[in-house]
Formats: sequence, C-alpha cells, structure tokens
Amino acid sequence: MAYSEHYYIDNCGDGKNECVELGFVYHGDNRGIGMQAQSRDTDLESERVQIDLLRKATIARRSAIAFSLSETAIGLARSAIRLQSPDISDRDVSLRFAAIHYGTELAERIRRYLQRKSM
Repeated sequence: MAYSEHYYIDNCGDGKNECVELGFVYHGDNRGIGMQAQSRDTDLESERVQIDLLRKATIARRSAIAFSLSETAIGLARSAIRLQSPDISDRDVSLRFAAIHYGTELAERIRRYLQRKSM
C-alpha cells in the first residue's frame, strides 16, 4: 500500500485503485489509511469530509463552486489593483487586470476598442 504526494480519489470504477479525480493517487486496498492533509490550515478529518462532499456533489454543484471560486479570485485581483492605484477608474482597473492576466497586447486592443466604441 502506497500513497504519492499528489492525491487523487479512486473513483474510476476500473479496479486499478488509481484515478486522477480530486486529490490523491492511491495504490492498494485500504483507502484512507496513511492519507496526509494537503492543507496546512485544515485537519485531516475535515479534509476527508470536504473531499467526500465534493465527490458526492452533482456536476451542477461542482460547476457552481468553480464559478464562485473564479469570481472570488477575480474580485480579489481587482481589489489588489484598486489598492495599488486607488485613483484610477473602474475601466482602468479592468484594463490593468487584463494586462496582468492576459497580456499587454490584448489589454491595449481592448482599450482601443473601448475608445472607438465611446466615440
């Protein structure tokens, strides 16, 4: 029985006891024994419960969680830009976000498009 550092849940149903699904690669027959917490601020039992809930969640629920996490990450990134430059407009915050995350070329193309659109 062995565990790798990257954990994936055995949920393939192929009998191989190895699957890349949510968090650990398991080799052996006694699932859960020897599992190490992946989060520094979450105890092992809480992590097991969380993984179990994610496994049981519908695709719609998993998608909602993913969209919510993305929305939160974008909001935090925009807030960081706003903290660094409190006097810039919302439009400039969006353009700076685009430059940081998608590249300056795309951000400049968006800026030019918005200028043409506002004329």
